[in-house]
This record gives sequence, structure tokens and C-alpha cells, in this order.
Amino acid sequence: MRTILPALLVVTATQFAHGALPKVLFSGIQTSATSDVPGYPGVKFNLLTRIYASPNGNHFVSISTNVGTGSPRVITTGDMLVPNSLTVRVRETEPWIFGGPYTTSNIRSVAGINDSGNFGCVLSSSEPTSANEYSIKRVSGVFGSVAKEGDIAPLTGAAYPGGLAAPQLLNDNSMAWGSGTNNTGVDAALYTESALLARRAITIPNGQLSGTPVPIMRFETDKFRMGSVDSSFMYQALVGTGTVTASGSSIVAVDNEVKAQVGYAIPGSPNTETVASFGATANGGSSISARNRYFTFSGALNGGQDFVYQGKVGGTPKFVFEGDPITPGNSELWGATTTTFSGVAINSYGETVICGLTNNPDTTKNYVVVLNNGYTSKVMYRRFDPIDLDGNGIADDDLFFQSISSDNLMFCDNNRLFLGAQLRTTAGTLSGTVLAHIWLDLPITGDVDGSGEVDAADIDMVIAAFGSTTPDIPEDVDGSGEVDAADIDIVISNFGRTR
Repeated sequence: MRTILPALLVVTATQFAHGALPKVLFSGIQTSATSDVPGYPGVKFNLLTRIYASPNGNHFVSISTNVGTGSPRVITTGDMLVPNSLTVRVRETEPWIFGGPYTTSNIRSVAGINDSGNFGCVLSSSEPTSANEYSIKRVSGVFGSVAKEGDIAPLTGAAYPGGLAAPQLLNDNSMAWGSGTNNTGVDAALYTESALLARRAITIPNGQLSGTPVPIMRFETDKFRMGSVDSSFMYQALVGTGTVTASGSSIVAVDNEVKAQVGYAIPGSPNTETVASFGATANGGSSISARNRYFTFSGALNGGQDFVYQGKVGGTPKFVFEGDPITPGNSELWGATTTTFSGVAINSYGETVICGLTNNPDTTKNYVVVLNNGYTSKVMYRRFDPIDLDGNGIADDDLFFQSISSDNLMFCDNNRLFLGAQLRTTAGTLSGTVLAHIWLDLPITGDVDGSGEVDAADIDMVIAAFGSTTPDIPEDVDGSGEVDAADIDIVISNFGRTR
């Protein structure tokens, strides 16, 4: 079996503007070894759907399709620290994981993986019944069924309805998932193995902006995520009293507390325009952190502006709006004729990654990936920046970044960023929504020397540069324009963080 990357643990020889060249985990580019399906000689990945990563950034799980009759989906996992660990765990059309005469007939494109490399998913079998969906987890190499469509849910006393969704495995190896989402006529709910988090027609989220609290009418499919360590959870839903979708009002809620609601201004926002819609943030992105209860989501206002909301349970929210500079003092602004922000993610330090379009008149450069470390923002990656397809550390593949598919990103606590990317060559954009799952290591806040660890050497470097006003030096950690005591404080507060 080939390695995850030909040079996974080797420092790259060629750098782009902000560090090592981003590398490809696997791709749908048929001429590349990165499209080889591990363990299936001669079989190639065709298109990729979503990628998920553990909070610590060391494990990932991907759902992809491969070339063949019906283009069956596969679930592939890997360990970033172990070469040759890329492994197909489940493939549609193959024997059912629990044995018997059945096969795996469907793999949902949403999954979750924890810091131990164990993962959760939703699978359907070829059983001759419509009740054939399972919420599955794989722990220490063993598959187990947590919930099955049609079985009685111990926490509600009612049968799990179809539409099992949003599977994720928490760090204690328990599972979180939803059942009957996107359906107004069933007993839909959000679960962990030990707790009922929210239930259709019964749970009434707090803080509804209408002034007349009403129960949840429908959960948005897969738009539910939960902190892998903390117990906080986030979802999108409609609230209302009927069963007709149009009669409800969309909300984003954290711990059953409404943070924003369609038709109303966002509490704490400097913009008083009402919300028109929400983005797909909870559909896979790290919309809520593993620890410390940070969360983020995006949407659009009725005045035409798109927005990103960055918050913490019990804290004061921060906002980024279409029309704002992409980084402090920049003349390039967030903005697009359609949706500006295509992906946002947050880690357990409250640091965010925002992906989206800008007003740059050069359409080969008008999409950026911006990191905000809580002190300042920097462009980390841009449309037409190179990608290292073959892992040789050199930008010689005529392959470049174009954008991410809707919210297809994971931002980990070690500042490793995973992206489901659309690609381009010099000649133009390649076909296919997601042609590669790529990763890049963003700077760790306080890691001044780039060693991958915040240690005494970083403090020494800041002290040595104390008082300097040289632009853009790494010792100016907060981007204030001067190396001062605040930069020392930041390094000390992040002391011990490591890749």
C-alpha cells in the first residue's frame, strides 16, 4: 500500500508565501498516484466528497467515490503521523460489515473522527426493508451499531425515524448523531448515546427573537455538530408550530440557545439588518470547537451583506462582514456578487479560518483562505497558489488551488487545516466540485521560529527583537507594528502548544 504522501514527514524544499507547499492526501486526478484507492490495485478515486479530521489534527476520515460500476463510495482513514496508514474501511457494494447475506448499499457523506482515530458514520445495508439505515462507530478496529432506523430509541421510547445523519465520534468514544432530520412529520431528535439533546415538537430553544417561543419544527440535515471533549453542541433548525416548512423560522442554536434567527437582527451585531439566511457551516466544518465552547457560522443579511459570526458560549461575539478588509489595513475587501463566504471553521483556541471571495479584480486571485489567530489576520492561501500533488516538495505539477466546496474544511487544534478543494491548471479550472483533499500546516500562535512548538526559544526571539518596528516580522505576534510586551505575553500564554 502506498504512503499517505510520498513525503509526509519530510520538510519540503520549496516554500510558498506562508510556509510549506500544501500537499494532497488523495485526488480524483487519474494520472496521479494520489488517485489510487489503497488496497484495490487498478482502482482509482473519481470524485471526493467531504473530509473530516480529529481535533488534534493527527487523524482524518474521507468519503470519496471510486471508478467502477455505480462509482461506489468509500470511507478512507489515515494517521498523519504514520506513513502507509491510508486504509479503506468501508466500500459500497461489498459485504455488510456485520456479516450475513447483505452488502453496504449506501454511505452518507458525513462522518466524524476522534483523537484516537476511531470514527462514526451512517451506513445503509441491502436488507429487503426500507428500515436499513444504521449509525455506526468503529472503535479499536471493531464496528458497532449505535442506532438502527426503526428500532426503539431508549431515550425517547419512539422508533428512530429514517434520515440518520450528522454522525460524529466524541473523544470518549461515544457517538453523537441525528435521526429524522429534515422531516416535519416524524419524531426527529439529536442524540448522544447517553443524552437526548433536542427533540422535534418538544424542545423549545431559549432566546428566540420573535418574542413568542415555539418548539423545533425541523432539524436541518447534517447541520449538527458537537464538541468532541466539551458537551456543547450546535445545530440549525426551523422553529414553529406547524408541519409546513414555510411556516417556520430558521435558527442557529448552541446548547439550545438561539444565536441568530432569520427575520431578526443578530444580538450583539453592529449591523442592524435582519438575517436572510444561513450558510452551510454546520454541515461538516469545525463549527464548534472540541474544547472551550467556541463556535462560528456564516449567513446573509437582508441588506445584501454576507457575514461570519464568531462566538464563545458565555462570551461576546465578533463579526466579519462582506465589505470588510480581508486583513487589517488591506485595500482588498471581502465581497462577491453571490455568496462571499464559502467556509468557516474554528479551533479550541478561538482561532478561525475564513474562506471566500474578494473584490480583487484579478479573478485568478480573488479567493483567499484567511487565518485569524485572535490578534490579527493573515492570508494563508490564495487562488492560483500551487499545490504539491506528487509530494516532492516542488511546485512542478501545474496544479493550483481554486476554492473549496461549500464548507468542506476542518481546522484542528494543532493549526492543521484540511480542505476539500477544487483545483485548476495554468489553462483553467478542472471539472469536478472536489478534486482533492489537501492539507497545510498554519502557523501556531506564538511559534515565532516555526519549529512547530511554542517554547523558550520563541520567548528569547521576541525579547531580542523588543522595540523593533520592522514590518511583518514574526516576533510581532499580534501584528501591532511593534514588538512589545504584548507579544511576549502572547507567546507565554501559548507556551507548550505543539504540532
